[in-house]
Amino acid sequence: AGVYFEKILKSKNTVSVFTRNCQLSLNNILLGLIPVLFQDLDAIRENGFFRGYDAVVVGVIVCQAMTRLLVGFVMKYADTILKGFATS
Repeated sequence: AGVYFEKILKSKNTVSVFTRNCQLSLNNILLGLIPVLFQDLDAIRENGFFRGYDAVVVGVIVCQAMTRLLVGFVMKYADTILKGFATS
């Protein structure tokens, strides 16, 4: 999977890292919304999607997003081995 991911990122297409990350994460977002809609739809309608989010949760989300962007940049300009170091 890592080799295929590296091949996709380093192909001759001149797509930005941001666009490539959006393309790669779209399936995960859609698959993640399915159980949310079936299990928690009533609670979301009643309280809103972001109920219970505090500074710690937002901080974790930001850290995860920055890590994923860092991995994207490393994969674009380095190789699969350095990706392991970036995620560590």
